[in-house]
Order: sequence, then structure tokens, then C-alpha cells
Amino acid sequence: GDNTVYITEYVNDEPVAVYKVVIRRRPVYTVSFDANGGSAVAPITQNYNTTVTAPQNPTKTGYTFTGWTITGTYTATSGTTSSQNLTIAVYSNITAKANYTANSGKVTYKAGTGGSVSSTGGDVTYPNEVKSTASASTGYTFSGWTISGGTSGTDYTISTGSTSAATIGIKVYTSGKTITATANFTANTSTIKYAAGTGGSVSNSGSHSVTYPNTKASTATASYGYKFSKWTISGGTAGTDYKITAGGTDQASITIQPLTSGKTITATASFTKLNYTVTVNKTSGGSASAESTTVAYGGTTTLTATPSTGYQFVKWEITSNDSSHASTLSSTTSKTPTLTVNCNVTVKAHFEKITYTVTLDKTSGGTVSATSTSVKYQETTTITAKPNNGYNFTKWEITSGSGSLANPNSASTTLTVTGNVTVKATFTIKKYTVTFVDQADKGGETLSTVTVNHGSAATAPTVKTEDGWEFFSWDKDFSNVTSNLTVTAQRSNKNAQLMGLTLGWTTGTGMRMQYNADGTNTKTVRLEKGTYELKIYTEEWGDWHGNNGTVEDTTDTATTAGWDMDGGNNMVLVASGGDYTFTYYRNTNKLKITYTPVTNKVTTAV
Repeated sequence: GDNTVYITEYVNDEPVAVYKVVIRRRPVYTVSFDANGGSAVAPITQNYNTTVTAPQNPTKTGYTFTGWTITGTYTATSGTTSSQNLTIAVYSNITAKANYTANSGKVTYKAGTGGSVSSTGGDVTYPNEVKSTASASTGYTFSGWTISGGTSGTDYTISTGSTSAATIGIKVYTSGKTITATANFTANTSTIKYAAGTGGSVSNSGSHSVTYPNTKASTATASYGYKFSKWTISGGTAGTDYKITAGGTDQASITIQPLTSGKTITATASFTKLNYTVTVNKTSGGSASAESTTVAYGGTTTLTATPSTGYQFVKWEITSNDSSHASTLSSTTSKTPTLTVNCNVTVKAHFEKITYTVTLDKTSGGTVSATSTSVKYQETTTITAKPNNGYNFTKWEITSGSGSLANPNSASTTLTVTGNVTVKATFTIKKYTVTFVDQADKGGETLSTVTVNHGSAATAPTVKTEDGWEFFSWDKDFSNVTSNLTVTAQRSNKNAQLMGLTLGWTTGTGMRMQYNADGTNTKTVRLEKGTYELKIYTEEWGDWHGNNGTVEDTTDTATTAGWDMDGGNNMVLVASGGDYTFTYYRNTNKLKITYTPVTNKVTTAV
């Protein structure tokens, strides 16, 4: 519209007049642009009936600008409303709305090594999109999309997901473009670790970085005394994180392939101890056993040796062993040692008979002996008892200990020994019967019977003088009796008969001589001077004995020790007269004459 301007005039700085000026101008119109979703176009102010130069065509992603649709009064001076370069003269405010055509292109999806895509793509018109999902194969991990054939944001856009997402959607901005999206996959890498438990070793021990589809193998080897048991795998899930491509957890050899990345798959081989057999043998004389006859390697069992009665344990012996891996005994002399088992082993318990002591005892009266006094259990020794002179063996007797006698009443017998034993031989002194009898011509009757120990003296009975017979001795010695005896009393008349012959020998007469306790006969007579013939008669002889000699009392009789009276002739006594004592020694058969002279000579016949 018109513009009114007021002008004030000043004189000496004082307003003196005001002027009104009306300025009239041509109409001005606005041309507005509707980009219709495209890039903005600034409005244009244009004077009436002036020409408007078309602005830069708007752009719209995925579309191609095709022209304007104009509302208002204008005159096209060049171009058309459908053209992209319209020139107009405006006569009013006008609005120009942009028109577009949707772009068409193609999206192609591909899969690299290690995976697949759900869609291979196809033609697409904006704003439609083409989607695809990348799926990694076993052992691989999706690592992103690589897009070619255009510029992101200019020729295409990722409308769903991103280049790092498995699922992606692409819209094509620029017509005629073929956008290729390739799914990339990375082979998975994990750590495969092999380890061995107690009792063995493994090959490829330790940690190994392995990338799919590569594998890592290991073999478990059991040490002596062990056997492979199994593999225990940790650090992942079978079939998801790893795969056993050869062998198995129950096999010594195994091969593992990683399926995922970043895992540490640990396979540990375990081993179990082998069981070994303990065989127990023995000699005779006891029993032997083991606490257990099946023992794990390196384990122990207690052996027990029990001797039978009369036997003693000697030692244990290992009779079968493995010299490289020997089983050992804690003691060979203990009845209950500990056996450490490192292999199949055979042990043997040795027993032997106990040697016992045979002690010989005896009573007095003999000697004893044995073929051996050290005798093993249930073996024998011969024992012999030998009585001394005058003794008899009575019996053998076991006084202590253990054993048996074959015949205890035999002086030489067999002793079976079952323990330390003392045997005693009993001897008894021999006893004899001494029978005292009277001499035969007195009837031979038994005077007494006594029992006497060997070597002892018998006590004789008192023998009385009977019927003029006087006892003077016994016919045998019984002071040291060593056998049965019959002892006969020796009697004589009370006196021996001293026979004297004078005037010749006709029938003879005798004078009894007194028998004395000392065994002599004596007679004292007084003889007159003369010559006498003498003889002695005794019962022992049953005859008369002389001397064949001549005795003169003055020279021989007082000193003579006696004359032997063993001759058959008379003894001649030349007497001078006096008292004559005749002493007859019966035990020596001597006659001693003692002479005492007297004054008055007496003649006495003898």
C-alpha cells in the first residue's frame, strides 16, 4: 500500500512547518513453496506483474522432483507447471507445491563364508525396504554387513537394524541403484586346554588357541598302577560351545573343536587305581590270611599268620613280585605285617615245629638218658633208664609239661613230645629174702625169714642151745645181702671133744671142751708127768684130727700160738706135770696149750 511520510521544517532549531508526503508504491506479492516433504524452499516476495525466477528444485530422499502445482493468479512466462523450471509473473500471493516420483532400485543380500542369509533381496520402490537376516553357521559368529553399490544416506539407507545387527532392512534412495549387502562371518576362536589328574599324563598338555574348524587332540596315558577313567570337560556346553570330533569322554584319545569364541574349554583326564590280587600261601603248621586280597595300587592290607598248636611262625616271604614295581612288607618277622601292594603279589607264611626241651629226672638208684633232649613238636626221643646194681626200674612218669609215653613201664621207651616236658624214672632198691634155718641134723627148720634191701645186712635170729648142741656161727655172710639167701645155723656140741690116749688107743674117751662166745673151746686139766697122745673131734669135721707133732711143755707150750690140727695122727704132748689149758680155735683149726706147773703132780686121764 501507500506510505505516508511527515516532514518537519526547522528555523533556528525551531519547527516552523510540517509537510505531509504520501508515497504510492506498486503491489508486492509472496510466492510460498510447499516442499511436500522435500527440502525446504524459501518464500519469494515479488512485485505485482513481475517475473519470478524458479528456485532450486527441492530434494526429497527416495524421490525425484517432477514439478510444481501452483495455486493463485499468475502467468507462466516459460515452462509449465509440470516442468521443473517454471517462470511466472505474479498477480497475487501464490503457493507452489512440489511434486515427486518415488525412486526404484534393487537390494541384493549375500552371505560370506561361515553363514547364510534369509533373503537374497530384490527390486524395491521407495519407501519400501528389503529385509534379510544373517545366520552364522556352526563355528562362526556374524561379524557385520558390508554394503556396496551406493553411498549410505544418499543412495540408500538402513531402515532396520544396522551393519552390526544380524537382521537388516535397506531402502533405496536413488533410482537404478543396486545396493549389495554382504553378511560377514568370523570363525570362532576359543582356548582348548588339556590337563591330567593324578595317575597319568596327557599329550598336548596346557592351553591352545584353536580357531574353527580346526581341532586339538590329546591322548591320556595312565601311569603304572592306574588306568584311564574318563575325560571331564568344563568351561562350555557340548554341542554349543564345543564338539568332540573324534574319540569320546570314555576313550583315552579325544579331539575337540571349538564352536564359540572366547571360551576356555578344559578337558581333564582322570585315572583310577588298578586293583591288584594278593595271593596268600603257607607252609604246614598254621593258617595265613590277608585282610583284603584285592587292593588298589599303593594301598595296604594286613597279613595275619596264626601258628597251629606246636608250631611257631618263622617269617613272611614274597614269592612272586614285580621287581620294577615291587610290593613291600613292613616286616618279615611280624605275624601281622602291613603289605603295601604295587602289583599282583604272592606272599607265603612259613611255620616250623617248636623245639621243646626234654628234662630227665630220676630217683636214686640208676641213671637216665635220652637220644635227644631237644625235640620238635610231635616228634619222638628214646628215653632209657638204667638201674644201678641192686635196683630195679619201676616206671617212667611225666611230672610236668606235655607229652606221651609209649610204654611207661619199659626201661627204654619212646616219648612223643608236645611241649616242654619233664619225665622221671623211678628206681626201687631190690629186696631179698634171707631165710635163717637150723642145720640139717637139727631138723633144718626155719628159724626166721627177713626181707632185706640190697646191700644191707640181715638181722639174724637168736639161736638157743638145744639138746647139747650149741650154736657157734652161720654158714654164710649176710652183712651185705645181694641176693636171696638161705643161711644155716652152725651148731656143735657144747664142747669140742678133747680126746687123750694113754696106755694106747682102744675105744677112746673124750672130755668136752667149753664153747666160748669168741668161738673157741677151752678145757683146763691137771696132768701128771707123762706123755700123752691128743686129738680133737668137732662136728664140723665129723672126725678126729691131730697134729703129727710132739710138744714139750717146758719148751713149747707157754709160747706157742697154736698148733695146726689138720693132720690125721695124734698130737704127742710131753708133760712135766701141772695144770694145762687147752684152747681150740675153731675158725683157724689151731690148738693152743698153756702150761702152769704145780707142786703136787696129779695124774688125770684125758
